[in-house]
Amino acid sequence: MTASKELVDLEKGTDASKIRHRLGESWFLTILRSIGDGVIAADAGNRVIFMNPVAEHLTGCKVADASTKKLEEVFALKDSGGPAEDPRPALPEEGAKVVNRGVMVSRDGREIPIDFNAETIFNDQGQAAGSILVIRDVTEREKAEEEVRKAYASLETRVEQRTAALRSANIQLIDEIKHRHLAEDKLQEINQQLKKACDAKDNFLARMSHELRTPLNAIIGFTGTLLMRLPGPLTRDQERQLNNISVSAKHLLSLINDLLDLSKIESGEIEIKRELFSCGEFVKKIASTMALMAENKGLALKISVPNPDLPICTDRRILSQILINLIDNAIKNTENGEINIIVKSNGDEALELSVVDTGIGIKPGDLDKLFQAFTRVGPPRSDGAGLGLYLSNMLAESIGGQIAVSSELGKGSEFTLILKGISEQ
Repeated sequence: MTASKELVDLEKGTDASKIRHRLGESWFLTILRSIGDGVIAADAGNRVIFMNPVAEHLTGCKVADASTKKLEEVFALKDSGGPAEDPRPALPEEGAKVVNRGVMVSRDGREIPIDFNAETIFNDQGQAAGSILVIRDVTEREKAEEEVRKAYASLETRVEQRTAALRSANIQLIDEIKHRHLAEDKLQEINQQLKKACDAKDNFLARMSHELRTPLNAIIGFTGTLLMRLPGPLTRDQERQLNNISVSAKHLLSLINDLLDLSKIESGEIEIKRELFSCGEFVKKIASTMALMAENKGLALKISVPNPDLPICTDRRILSQILINLIDNAIKNTENGEINIIVKSNGDEALELSVVDTGIGIKPGDLDKLFQAFTRVGPPRSDGAGLGLYLSNMLAESIGGQIAVSSELGKGSEFTLILKGISEQ
């Protein structure tokens, strides 16, 4: 080989000094001393003839001390239990190599993981003339490999944990989906039962409306005939009792109508019929129907309509019911003073119908209860089923409006119906 020719002259009888002479060539020594691996050269008798600084550091032996020793005395492996065996491969072929990994024990007791490569040097006649041993410290590499192994093991552990967590979460999700399906099935069953109950309620109210309103209208009609004295004169006590009968019958009829209207709204059966009419005339007509009720309590009923010819397009019947309920509520809760009906317009954008009273007012904590069904806010003597404001608010929403309220306890209240988009569509 070319390397062996430049390294040593291994003619028969050549001594170690001649090999050292060849190794002492400046260019070759510079290369051997500058490389990062340890290099140890031995002659044919396996005696050490060269060590570079890295080899000296790894073995803990200086070249001057090693020159009289054999290679296996300088290069010791932990696994061997003593001096290393001859690392040179006993190979018959030129250029054969042996690469191993082991733990080297230096003279100062250090244990160093290494890779080592021993190569036999042949002369021109193909005879073994010596060997070169290259040692590489793999401490840092093994640390890095260990870190990689630990990181990989940690990653595998995390992957297993995450997989287990996902598997557990998936099982929980499947259980939740099953429970949700069961809940949905139960909810559908409940909804069907509720629908049947609502249908039964609607059928009952529809049938009872005729059964109840027909005799009530008859009672109101006959009472009115008696109060008109068409059959004959009445005593004062008889007139008072007939008035009580008339008021009670009308009140009962009003409650029945409220319940029927509420049932229609909740079932979505209420029909909206928009028409164009004069707001001023409409308000005056409503006020005239409520005037007697206000007079009976000694209250003044006033109207403020800046533009009597103001047109409005909405459902007349629903608007009438809302306004009557608001006025009726104001009269019931006012003992002294007056009731004002005020109309405010913002062109075609919005219309405000306000009913302002000088009554008992409402506590701040009771304002949220006003529009709840079957809830009465006021003194214990207040009559009614607590449906008037609740029904009015739902009717207002059905025609695209809303009811706002402001009140001060002891000074009165103001209920305002706000309608948007009041011009003809």
